[in-house]
Amino acid sequence: PAVPFPVLKNLKMGNTAKSEISYKGKIPLRHRCLSLIKFVTEYFRYRHIRGKKVWNQNLWRDFIIRKAILKDVNSIEDTYNEHFQYELNHTAFTVFKKGVYPTKDDAERAIYAGALFVYEENGTIVGSIIIDKVQPIEYATIPWKEKLSEDEVMVIHLLMVRPSMSGKGIASSLIKFATELAQKNSCRALRLDTGSQNIPALSLYQKNGFEIIASASKKVGDVIAHKNHLFLEKIL
Repeated sequence: PAVPFPVLKNLKMGNTAKSEISYKGKIPLRHRCLSLIKFVTEYFRYRHIRGKKVWNQNLWRDFIIRKAILKDVNSIEDTYNEHFQYELNHTAFTVFKKGVYPTKDDAERAIYAGALFVYEENGTIVGSIIIDKVQPIEYATIPWKEKLSEDEVMVIHLLMVRPSMSGKGIASSLIKFATELAQKNSCRALRLDTGSQNIPALSLYQKNGFEIIASASKKVGDVIAHKNHLFLEKIL
């Protein structure tokens, strides 16, 4: 007969906390150990699996990173608007401007180009990333670590996560996705740029393996002029 799954009671962190494992019926000690090992294995497997389920604070989170389609554009625009409202009410780290960049039209163009991907959790789009092999004109003057052909470089143009969903590792998951996509496309480097004042973004990129290569002026989204812009690269 199948061994009953263990029930963990009063599981808390800390040196003084106690955990109790209760079983129904008389189960041999060997079966108890095997059942407990199965529980622990499944716990950590679901904590780290990508694209299916994540166990976070005892809550199941279903998510997937997929290529965006046109019917997603309103939801994507909504994530942009949430960002604009958050920076209006709090400290603004980006130079983005509502109605200027990023916009619904920018998202649509990226979708048509096949360059926009969304992070969807429990049926709701909470983040997005625009990535392709098109390098902004300013990249031609940057002293990158390696001289590579256009086909050997992939660029992250825009990464956006709803402020209400920050701190959940979504941005890092999108960067990891971009890295894997670049590798699958035989790219040798992943490049991006961000404002020097955008401390949270800079910290995120450096944590994910990017190095600052140079600082120069750039038109963000080809429309917003910005000085002291940082150009970063990750060699794959």
